[in-house]
Amino acid sequence: MADQLDFKIRLMRVHYVCFALSSFLVGGWMAVDPGGFWGLFGLEIGEPIIPTVYGAAIVGEGAVCWLGVKRPLRFIPILYYMVAYKLVVCIVLVPKLLNMENPPLAGWGIILAWGSVIAMCGFILPWGRGREVAERLASEVHGPFLP
Repeated sequence: MADQLDFKIRLMRVHYVCFALSSFLVGGWMAVDPGGFWGLFGLEIGEPIIPTVYGAAIVGEGAVCWLGVKRPLRFIPILYYMVAYKLVVCIVLVPKLLNMENPPLAGWGIILAWGSVIAMCGFILPWGRGREVAERLASEVHGPFLP
């Protein structure tokens, strides 16, 4: 059982690094130039406040993932968060796209991207290993300023 958890921890680290870096890049671009980012996908955003906030939130998500590189088990909640929010986006967005006469390709791209993240997080999460995760967390040594 410990070997399986160790494997999941290695996967978490890889996921955290990849997601942090991509979130910094994509979220940063969305926050700084939302019109330019969404314009590449053929979408006009109008008022940039909400897309800017969304981009900044993605940067924040990346920051939490970056913290998870060092202590992957302590940051498992970000994986649950990503599954929950991206799943809700897909559930809400798919019917809207299906009801549009000419849905933008970007909408389906978001479904594909978010769906792949949901699948990755679902695979990485240590389902049914709560006791083992708790024991590992309890055995970690940490200082007063480390998460």
